[in-house]
Amino acid sequence: RGPVIRTLQSLHLMLPPAHHVGGHHAKPHDKNFGIVNGLSNYALNPILKSPSLSSLLWAWALMSLFDVAVIERVLFPAATAAATAAGSAILGALGAAVAA
Repeated sequence: RGPVIRTLQSLHLMLPPAHHVGGHHAKPHDKNFGIVNGLSNYALNPILKSPSLSSLLWAWALMSLFDVAVIERVLFPAATAAATAAGSAILGALGAAVAA
């Protein structure tokens, strides 16, 4: 790993190797599912250890917030691309207006 990756791992912005191998890949494989930086493990581990109905509903609600973006990109890729292009055009026009 390069110095940038090691620095990000030391700051826990990326998952450190010891946490990945010793936490995520350790038996019984029922904890530490966060694979980017592990910060979500603090919220997910208690839910996964003893899932109550309310904790499962909260987890479902939180994950549902991200579903909208996924559904939009999968079901309506042309609309997403058009919106991105329109947004880029608007930002470009604003940038040109500011520069002028």
